[in-house]
Amino acid sequence: MARRSRAETDCASCVSPDHDTDKRKPYPDPIQKGLVNLGLKADKAVAIGDAAKDTQAARAAGVPSIGALWGSLERNLLTASQPDIMCTTVQGLREILLARYSI
Repeated sequence: MARRSRAETDCASCVSPDHDTDKRKPYPDPIQKGLVNLGLKADKAVAIGDAAKDTQAARAAGVPSIGALWGSLERNLLTASQPDIMCTTVQGLREILLARYSI
């Protein structure tokens, strides 16, 4: 198994569950709470989701979005929501994160 970078290992702490806020996605509240918890500005984060509401929430929060098509139950709706980047595999997501976001 390949060794993971610290950023990859720490990604688990970046998750802000939808149910941790009064308003759920497509409202930006879960993403905004995650930004506050991590002390990040929107331009220093990226939201990854497998549903159209994830793209909508990211856009409303001012965070770039990545659509995760693998396993998505609503591929057509996710594609129609026009995430900033679309990934079809976990490996593709990893490559994008490493290349674009220096993770």
